Amino acid sequence: MKFDVVVERSEDSCYVAYAREARERERLRKVFFLVLARDSRHVERKASELEGMGLPFVVICGEKVDHPKVVHRSRGASGTP
Repeated sequence: MKFDVVVERSEDSCYVAYAREARERERLRKVFFLVLARDSRHVERKASELEGMGLPFVVICGEKVDHPKVVHRSRGASGTP
């Protein structure tokens, strides 16, 4: 893995050096994905992609899917949730 060393000047005029890759990983830990799916057509593929990247997520799907991170949410008879 390649790291780029970045030097920035902070508010108190101190120079801060860090590895760009490490900072990107820290930033991604604060991300949470909420995936909305009308049907189950691409849900399994999207779930495996997000799991492969190690990102936290939940899928709200209009059809029942057998996956631990997929929640089924059907619409009411009037078309409203």
